[in-house]
Amino acid sequence: MGACGGRSRCRPVATGGRASTRAYPEVIRTLTYNTRAYPFQPSQLGDLLFTGLLLVLGSGVVWVFAQMHHNPILSRITETRPDELGWDFYFRVAAYGALPVITWLAYQFPDIANTISKFLEPGVPVIK
Repeated sequence: MGACGGRSRCRPVATGGRASTRAYPEVIRTLTYNTRAYPFQPSQLGDLLFTGLLLVLGSGVVWVFAQMHHNPILSRITETRPDELGWDFYFRVAAYGALPVITWLAYQFPDIANTISKFLEPGVPVIK
């Protein structure tokens, strides 16, 4: 049976962890967008807080993924080898970290935000 009493009891734990880690990029993106959309100049403290938030949440996600890949039961559920951080680990970290890092770069450097906007602007009418 194992520590969780079978795969059926461990799966909600693994899927619940995935759901919470999917929310972190949205939190970062929403907070930074709302701060930039408000018509005041953010202080250096705000920049420092967003950078710290990105680092803390990002390191937490990396730690959770690393623990998930090291745990034999969770590795069996995710179909990876226990105690091995392979390409799947690095791909997941990059996939979850890309949007918050791009958002943070756009927040810190408005020229990057303008470039991203010009790149995405032709697709906006398709979404509407």
